[in-house]
Amino acid sequence: LRFEQRTFSGAARLVAEIQCDKPDPERIFNCLVQLQTERKDSFSRFARSLSLNSDRTLADAACEVAESDLCELLDRFPARLFPTTAGPVEFPPMDLRGSRGRGVKHVLYGFLRLEYLRKDRLGLGLCPKCNEVFAKERRGAVCCSELCSKQHRSLKYYLEHGRARRQKRAATAKQHHSRTTASTKRNRT
Repeated sequence: LRFEQRTFSGAARLVAEIQCDKPDPERIFNCLVQLQTERKDSFSRFARSLSLNSDRTLADAACEVAESDLCELLDRFPARLFPTTAGPVEFPPMDLRGSRGRGVKHVLYGFLRLEYLRKDRLGLGLCPKCNEVFAKERRGAVCCSELCSKQHRSLKYYLEHGRARRQKRAATAKQHHSRTTASTKRNRT
């Protein structure tokens, strides 16, 4: 169960990282390590991808390798066509009882496949505060919850403005303290 959880978590994180505006190669490779694919040469394929096109960024080469491994993993869980009044629809096999050894795993990977294939959707996101995968409910969503969003904004503000203000106040206080100390010494003498 832990093995499957780690693999699914890595796959979901890969989809989220690939779908984001600026994919991070380091996070992509951390997710690739969690995937249990037949290929074990991800890093050599990454190096080959970079060498074939010197103008390619690290993120583009990492995404190419990640998408290849992700496709290999998702192909293990093929979707089935179901007829509807609007035409055939592709869904994961709906055998939740596990009578054929499938269980819920095929359904989860099926939904991950649908999320990966849909380019017009808002997609998955990876929360920078708690590092959890979440389904985006609106464009531009960065965090998974209001609490994480508030903490992320506070940290961002502090890093941009708060530290400089505090350092400026500390410098002013130090100058004031040194002036006060100097005047006190003069008054005693």
